[in-house]
Amino acid sequence: MARTGKGATSPSGRRETKKTTTRRRLILAGRRLFSDVGLYEARIEDLTEIAGVAKGTMYLYFRNKDDLVRAVIAAGYEELSASIRECASGENSFRVLLGRIVRTYARFFSENPDMMRIFHQARGMLKFDRPEWRSFRAPLREHVSVLSETLRQAPSDLKRRDAARWNAALAIFGCVSGIASVQTALEPRQARRAFQRALVSRLSSLTASSYLSPRMRGRAV
Repeated sequence: MARTGKGATSPSGRRETKKTTTRRRLILAGRRLFSDVGLYEARIEDLTEIAGVAKGTMYLYFRNKDDLVRAVIAAGYEELSASIRECASGENSFRVLLGRIVRTYARFFSENPDMMRIFHQARGMLKFDRPEWRSFRAPLREHVSVLSETLRQAPSDLKRRDAARWNAALAIFGCVSGIASVQTALEPRQARRAFQRALVSRLSSLTASSYLSPRMRGRAV
């Protein structure tokens, strides 16, 4: 059996590295193309040209365009979830935690307008409830679950009530992503800092009044 030298990568290891690299190139190309022309209009030919691979190569990694769309969405939500976990680490004040979360969302959408557009389009497609698009729902559901669990770490009534915590997570993410999308459509150059401050204040009051008891509400707002 042939052996590799000390520190050398085996042929199988190089193949796996190449596969990982090619898959990532396709996902990044998809992110760029889907953001530029939209999920409906994107063509496989354009995607593989951006990725610098042969058209047939795409089908070695993804069944079809919808499968790649799901991978792009999942990668975006994983990045967003990691940011939410990081910003919330060690915080046990509900108001401070909520403020950190909202600011992290606002910053993410400000710095990643491409993913905001892709998320927005994917949610619109899900409303048609077509079988070929239902897989887009899983990454969104997973992210809302991450947010729901993040809310558990601060003392509040939400800590003990799964349904209320889930509804609060829906309200927070839905409000921030929806407002960010509309604001970008209407006022793409507006200063983000004032927007973030207003959003934190409004959502703190909304979440407290909707999901917390009077006792916990006084602490949060």
